Amino acid sequence: MKIEYAKNPQWADSEKSIINLTVRFEGFPQELPFTACDNDTESHGKELFKRAVAGEFGKVSEFKIKK
Repeated sequence: MKIEYAKNPQWADSEKSIINLTVRFEGFPQELPFTACDNDTESHGKELFKRAVAGEFGKVSEFKIKK
């Protein structure tokens, strides 16, 4: 899948091994929520995780426990 852009990265766990993002993929009419990790089975998931950790989509917000 071709990534057009991603935004709003936030750690999805306290171990900082999963990141939630809002992503726009080529061919989709709207932005989609996406959870990325370094050991994703899909290459676009691994790519999004690495690019987010590198700061390409802005600072990754801290993990927050939802109550």
